[in-house]
Amino acid sequence: INPLFPVANSGMFDGRAVIALMITGVISGLGAVIYVKWLERCAELSGKIKSSLLRGLICIVLLTVIGSFAPQVLGLGSEAIKQMLTGNIFIVTLLILLVSKVALTGINLGFGYFGGIFSPALFVGAAIGAVIAQIALGLNFSGINSTEVLVIAGAGALVAATIGGPLSAIFIVFEMTQNHTIATQVMISVVFSCLVYRRFMK
Repeated sequence: INPLFPVANSGMFDGRAVIALMITGVISGLGAVIYVKWLERCAELSGKIKSSLLRGLICIVLLTVIGSFAPQVLGLGSEAIKQMLTGNIFIVTLLILLVSKVALTGINLGFGYFGGIFSPALFVGAAIGAVIAQIALGLNFSGINSTEVLVIAGAGALVAATIGGPLSAIFIVFEMTQNHTIATQVMISVVFSCLVYRRFMK
């Protein structure tokens, strides 16, 4: 069975890579805090609107605008994540996709429409990892020869904090990549992400 997100050898792994993975974990943890708080805020705002028709209309209009502006954030986003793994998406585009996905998910779930939090969290985390990877590799800092590691690390770290299951997130990463080396490296980001998330979500 082919992995959902096939990744190559993670390449050199040294002290700089550990620092890059730690930074990815910290930022992913902060991203998870913003992500969850935004979901809660959208639910609160939706609850203040008594008319279900008006809630639906607002939701449809906002989702249409966001989807038209950033169509990659619609659906599961698997193809967009695969593009992030290649490192071929400009950092400005990544930031737009990141913000758009968070906004769309909060509006969709907060206003009572169908959806989950797992696949959006995966997308948001991957985008965070892709941004960090481009900065780190541009500065020749990461010690990792591939963007793929930090993209997967960001995805796993944000999912771990959001669902409150660090071990589950690591197993999910292994299942998606079928690469035990990357799954092991992702543990570093997962630990720091969960620590940051718990610190700010007490």
